[in-house]
Amino acid sequence: METGGSFHRIFISYRRDDTAGHAGHLYEDLVAQFGADSVFMDIETIEPGADFTERLRFEIESGDVLVALIGKRWLGRRLREPGDFVRQEIQSALERKLRIIPVLVQGARMPSVAQLPESIAELSHRNALEISDTRWRHDVERLVATLQGRKSVEPQVTAPSSSAALVQVGEPSTALSSQELRQPTPSEALAAAVSQARAAGDRGGLATLLDRAGKTALDAGDLEVARTSWEESVSIFRSLASTQRLAETVFELGVVLDRMGRYTVARDYWEESIRLWRSLGKPRALAARLLERAGYGLANSRLDEARDDCIEALEVFVKTDNAEGASRALFNLAMVTERGGDRDLARRLLAEAIGRWADPSDPDLQARSCFHLARLTQEAGHSRSARRLWIDSLEAWHQSGNEIWTAYILARLSNLLLAQGDAAAALKLGGAASMLYSGIDQHALSEATRTDLAGAARLLPEKAVWQAWSEGCAMNADVAVKFALQLPPGPR
Repeated sequence: METGGSFHRIFISYRRDDTAGHAGHLYEDLVAQFGADSVFMDIETIEPGADFTERLRFEIESGDVLVALIGKRWLGRRLREPGDFVRQEIQSALERKLRIIPVLVQGARMPSVAQLPESIAELSHRNALEISDTRWRHDVERLVATLQGRKSVEPQVTAPSSSAALVQVGEPSTALSSQELRQPTPSEALAAAVSQARAAGDRGGLATLLDRAGKTALDAGDLEVARTSWEESVSIFRSLASTQRLAETVFELGVVLDRMGRYTVARDYWEESIRLWRSLGKPRALAARLLERAGYGLANSRLDEARDDCIEALEVFVKTDNAEGASRALFNLAMVTERGGDRDLARRLLAEAIGRWADPSDPDLQARSCFHLARLTQEAGHSRSARRLWIDSLEAWHQSGNEIWTAYILARLSNLLLAQGDAAAALKLGGAASMLYSGIDQHALSEATRTDLAGAARLLPEKAVWQAWSEGCAMNADVAVKFALQLPPGPR
């Protein structure tokens, strides 16, 4: 194992809903090169029960290099929030003058200064490395060379420029034919890498490449190729006694078998994967897989199995004081419970998820929880409580930047207001929803329009109907949400 002399500790910064899979693979590759004591990644390194925020701060302060994994969902409204963990990690590293290496995956581009909050705008000036799934081993070797202070012979990706530029690398290049300039497609490059690893007898590398081939095939809808790739990968990882890789790949094999309509066989593979995760002593990873399996159980109407998985996952997350996981487990359990016919218990579970385990780092989950709680509350006849919950859901979806759901909640709230007799407010929100829907869902637009206008015509004069509707159509999302938040509680 070579540790190099230019650093002592590597911190991997990533966004879980963006690059969790890439981060896990990169962590394993860097640990294999530098050792577990030299690489930090939150899920892999933080002990259950530890103070998450305090441990992150300590690791950054004691680190030397921060590797910032940037995927296609890295940018977004969450990055603009001062409490965002990713933003705090990078800001702390910049303040401490740590070396920061942005690593681009999923074909992501380096963000510009204008796309970043002022506190981390300096990140855009750092040279980045690009790691592709089809050239993973080669690209990781380049990253390792960079960490060890060795020169790389290939160009690095720089921050975006406002003007076009020529990239110059090494000696002046000679003219290339169009055939030589043609780059292989990702699937061609991956197939070539698999062939090379097979010919070289590199079983570990071959299994990793087959795992990626399975993911690529599954994304492309080629289930048979995905199945055969993962079956061979599972066989190799099993022979190498690589427990974590085997646990990951066995689960993926179950996923493709489920997609092929073979749920019972898929369940057996998932059960093996979960047994392996239990043996590894990684409770958060175990609970995440339990929730994922619960989702497939729900989709296949295996409600008892889905409920048991949700409950076990919830117990793990509560024991490890993981608010994000507990909230997600309660949400999934509520969906299973509702499907089973117990809507009252589903409402209580959602209320618990929102009230006790609310996780500000996952606004989308909170928005979905508010939405379903509002829907179930309204169906139970509690219109006043439903009105407050619809407004909470509206605010959450708007803050998450989801325009489609913002428009949909505006329409639902408009219908409720109309049923409560507040026709003018209903029309304004309906008009705003219709303008947001425009270009998104014309059918929903026409339905919302007909419902609101027909109902309001029975409560208001025609002129008042069209005036309120027109005022709503003139609202943008910000104005419409602000108007909704200022509405009185409504009738009991």
